Amino acid sequence: PFPSSLATPRAAMCFFALTCLASGALAAPGRVMLTPSMQTKALSSNPHVSPRLQQVRESTSNIAGLHDSRSHPRGFSMSKGRPSATLALDRPVALKSLPHPAYAVSESSLTAKRKFWVGGNWKCNGNGDSVAKLLDGLNIAKRITSDPEVEVVCAPPVVYLDKAKNQLKGNIQLAAQNLWAGEQGAYTGEHTADMLKDMGVEWAIVGHSERRHRPELKETDDVVARKALQAIKSGIKVVVCVGETLEEREEGKTLAVITRQLLALATRCPPKSFNDIVIAYEPVWAIGTGKTATVEQAQEVHEYIRKWVRNAVGQEIADKIRIVYGGSVNPENANALSKMPDVDGFLVGGASLNAASFMKIVAHDKNVKEIKRRTRNGLVTSARVTHPVAWSALGRYLGATSVQFGILAGFLFGLDALFSYFQKDVPVKFVAALFAFLSLRSRMFSIMDNSRPKASKTDPVFERKKPWWTPPPLTFPIVWSIVAVLRSLSTTVAFVAAGEKLFSAPLLAMVAHLCIGDTWNTINNVERRMGTAVLGVLGVLGSAVAVTSLYYNTIPLAGMILAPSVLWLSIASLLITQIWRLNNNGGSEPLLPARGVPPAKFKIPFTSLTK
Repeated sequence: PFPSSLATPRAAMCFFALTCLASGALAAPGRVMLTPSMQTKALSSNPHVSPRLQQVRESTSNIAGLHDSRSHPRGFSMSKGRPSATLALDRPVALKSLPHPAYAVSESSLTAKRKFWVGGNWKCNGNGDSVAKLLDGLNIAKRITSDPEVEVVCAPPVVYLDKAKNQLKGNIQLAAQNLWAGEQGAYTGEHTADMLKDMGVEWAIVGHSERRHRPELKETDDVVARKALQAIKSGIKVVVCVGETLEEREEGKTLAVITRQLLALATRCPPKSFNDIVIAYEPVWAIGTGKTATVEQAQEVHEYIRKWVRNAVGQEIADKIRIVYGGSVNPENANALSKMPDVDGFLVGGASLNAASFMKIVAHDKNVKEIKRRTRNGLVTSARVTHPVAWSALGRYLGATSVQFGILAGFLFGLDALFSYFQKDVPVKFVAALFAFLSLRSRMFSIMDNSRPKASKTDPVFERKKPWWTPPPLTFPIVWSIVAVLRSLSTTVAFVAAGEKLFSAPLLAMVAHLCIGDTWNTINNVERRMGTAVLGVLGVLGSAVAVTSLYYNTIPLAGMILAPSVLWLSIASLLITQIWRLNNNGGSEPLLPARGVPPAKFKIPFTSLTK
């Protein structure tokens, strides 16, 4: 029995661990033997250890006993060919994901409906200006973050929590990156769960590897568990991070480490509190390194965690609890990871500091319906990508283009009538100046916002991947200025050939071409629909070809002057298409406008909107 001086659960656990270490050293040097009989005997002899802790220990042993580990990567040892509950903590076997009957999908993964969870951990980054820009970037995509099927959380530094609370729109919830493990008092520099609750914070992150393993902090499993309990008591939900270091993984200790961390949590927190817990598996070796666990590795650990919770806490909790992955998550790997049956979301680090990248992760499977079924060989996952078309957006584009064309056509008709009334010819120089102006500023006549964004690190337009042959930024204003001159000269020549009438077929065709281009600006620069922008730029190119052909039929010189603009638009179309292909991760950027994207605002012609 334990000495009477060890009359607390924490002290009992420490004494129990030392007893196991000593017993393991005598029984098999170099190996820690945690057998069920040793656990049961030691725990039952101490009346101060809760019955639930003993149940959790036994449940952990039951999970361990399911696996044959003579060759299995989970590191469970064998005794005479029979599985035992001994954890081989020194076996240098890398965790792999092999075809194995134990890897079949659990029934809970197939039947339970768990709301996808995506959190952004900003860590110790940012200042007032950068935080404001990041929040603005998140607000741009508020329809994505308001998706009822995805729960979105962001965790700014504690000093910016109030700013984020006041500035964020949509359904984004706030999380604290840390909290004090106890009540308020003389604890300089700390903040309690009650204080966070008073600020309107809904979540707290505890147990992050940077707090567990940094030498300045070195938070223990018990401290993490105490913080989790304190938050839940105050009505704050908790993200509990677990994970192994590279050394522990290479030594085959991954599941032993996960078990130890979960055991401490279950020791402190009653079963019902797990309803307010999200478990984040974050392999320490993959955090901030750019390395990512394979989807099979992530699924294997997530599956183990769910089985552990099922045995330790209960089937109902295991079915509901969300287990998310964190470890260099980015838009490129999010799609594949999300298709794993036990991956219920992501805890995003560095990628959450970029609004465009974070929104891609949030919306990675927004329109993906997965079909999972069990076979005798394990899991077969297929995905049917569906993009609900925003027919209202198509209506806006067609309507706005038609209205703008009507305004400009009426403007030309009115000018013709005005000069005719005063029996004056329309000056050729006036026509040249008019169409030079329209080529650069026709969007003033639009009823939709089609402003061009300014460069910003948080603006998705400027964060897209581009092909290697993309012209330097200075090229675009120079080329578009040249195109404006070509449009002006060719239109002037066509105007003279068409009987010096502004309201004529060639000039109206040019006006339609400009209106289509302005609508493309709205799609690409304001609503940021890369797929639809491809169709838009092809429409601009097609209208340019039509205008050039009409000009050539009117007078060949006008068509030849305008022809170089068609060449440039062909290059631009190829560039836009390539950008779309490089950024269309898993079909995330459909050609037809999809639902969930904030629409461009309507405006009064001759006015502009400041974003």
